[in-house]
Amino acid sequence: GDRAERLDGVQVYRFEQEVPEQVIRSVPVPGPLVTAGADEVEAEVVHRSTRTVLVEPVSGVVVSEEESPVTALRGPDGADGAVLLAGTFGWTEASVDDALARAEDVRAERGELRTAVRWGAAGTGAVLLVPPAATHGLALEFVEQETH
Repeated sequence: GDRAERLDGVQVYRFEQEVPEQVIRSVPVPGPLVTAGADEVEAEVVHRSTRTVLVEPVSGVVVSEEESPVTALRGPDGADGAVLLAGTFGWTEASVDDALARAEDVRAERGELRTAVRWGAAGTGAVLLVPPAATHGLALEFVEQETH
């Protein structure tokens, strides 16, 4: 399920997705791959998978991903046959380290942006206080120039 955990000291969210079993196609195969004693039979190629993604929540950067697919044959009687592909495929440690560094960079940039927005908002407030006096002085000066 989805939950929070730590990866190299960084809090991440784990998301797991199950790709349900589905028939990809039917193919003729040698009988022994799916059943005993047949020369050639029609078999279904069946695929399912589990995908796990780890995301650093502040930056939104995916810091690790793992896929565990299983592709197998299923005989005409519904019995499981030979496995064509099974394993767990994931990022290398170096890729995870790079992604964690990227997440840290994004977090730092967002922190700087938040600080700039706060200062910008405070500066806008100060500027909003100044224009009435400045505008009044300019208006008077402009009026005086026209009257001469």
